[in-house]
Amino acid sequence: MIGSLTGKIISFNNNELLLNVNDVGYIIYCANLNISSKLEKNIILTLYIETIVREDSITLYGFSDLEDKKWFRNLMSVQGIGAKLAITVLSYFNSKELNSAIVNENKNAIKGIPGVGNKVAERMVRELKDKINRLDTELPYNETSSKNNFQGEALIALMKLGYSNTEALNAIKISENIKDSKNTTELIKNSLKNLGK
Repeated sequence: MIGSLTGKIISFNNNELLLNVNDVGYIIYCANLNISSKLEKNIILTLYIETIVREDSITLYGFSDLEDKKWFRNLMSVQGIGAKLAITVLSYFNSKELNSAIVNENKNAIKGIPGVGNKVAERMVRELKDKINRLDTELPYNETSSKNNFQGEALIALMKLGYSNTEALNAIKISENIKDSKNTTELIKNSLKNLGK
């Protein structure tokens, strides 16, 4: 079993990383959000590895920290979520943001991820909520209030425009303090102004 790999980045495209480890090229699937800040050719990178063995394939999934690897396993425990979709989820949310979205039952934000529909989002919240330690989780968004509901809608809209979850969340937090951010449309407009700065 491979626990970790350290080597030079050769290429990275569509979540597929080619890592040169002692002159052997390993194809490793990684979350964009997890790895994008480290992407430079020939940089030395260490990844924690999850190996998935099927009848016809052996696939490696890589993570720059153990918390994301834990979340990868948690996501795959949900019915309807395989390894590829779990990596896609982690390309939109880091582990802390995913914690927050699930504890808050923020299905609107979760179902904005490509490949995650209503049923999968509901199962994610239902099946993973009990696994999360609430004491270590911030609760910035909660769907029980109408205000926080349009925050979730704004988050999805900004992510569909190509902004990362972190960029969108930061812009929304700043825009919430603007008096005319009273609905989804105004919140998106003000968030886009902040993202354009």
